Amino acid sequence: MKMDNFKFPSLEDFLTEATADSKLKANTESPSTAIGNKAMRGSYDFAEAVEMARKGWPEGLEKLAAVRELVAMPQGVASLVPVPCISEEGDEVLIDRYLDGESDCWVSFPMAATPQRGRIVSVWVHVSGGGRLSADVFASRGAAALALIDALENAGFRAEVTITAKSQTEERQFNFRAVVKRAEDTLDLDRMSFCLMSAAVQRRLLFRLRERSAAPTHWVKSRMGYSHNLSADEIPEGVIYFPIPDRGLTVAEAAEQCAQKLNAYLATA
Repeated sequence: MKMDNFKFPSLEDFLTEATADSKLKANTESPSTAIGNKAMRGSYDFAEAVEMARKGWPEGLEKLAAVRELVAMPQGVASLVPVPCISEEGDEVLIDRYLDGESDCWVSFPMAATPQRGRIVSVWVHVSGGGRLSADVFASRGAAALALIDALENAGFRAEVTITAKSQTEERQFNFRAVVKRAEDTLDLDRMSFCLMSAAVQRRLLFRLRERSAAPTHWVKSRMGYSHNLSADEIPEGVIYFPIPDRGLTVAEAAEQCAQKLNAYLATA
């Protein structure tokens, strides 16, 4: 099967390619620039999607707040680690203090709860889905992912966030991956709300990538193919993965999904 693969190391690299001109002929229908039906496409037109990608999506933040209210957010994560201290008995002798006749010439290593900081968490969010998925469902599922990311960062972890998609016809496969937040980047909720929650990511920007692929006309004729979840061997070990959402996903169900994945990760951290 022929492949159209798009992989980007940063959000800016992704947007540069996804906002470039379509390779379709002028008289060919361009799904990425179709006007209207915001409830399905996530934006009124292509220009609105690009603006949200650059400036953020305030409506998405409202949905995020609704999900966050239903999830118990951890304030911090502590790990038991050995902390060295000088004592009169212990595990290792300090030669200089011993020769000076000091009674506290030993080092012991009692366990102490220490806030966990800096551990990197990798979160992947599938931003594609079938035509029957509404923009509202995309927003709810994306809010679950973003609430989890925000909670982990507030608890002292550093999140690396990747958006991904896979679609297929009988002849071609579209594979997409973009790192939209590196571990060292500050979490920008405005822009991440668009990247993870807006249907326009798929139905504007990813459609445009297909229109810039090796066979753009094929994708238009095939109605952009059928979306598929990543298989287990396509997901690296330890990644927190959010799959294609269910068609009837509610805010409460999104919050439950967030809580389950958050608690499962913290239990092993």
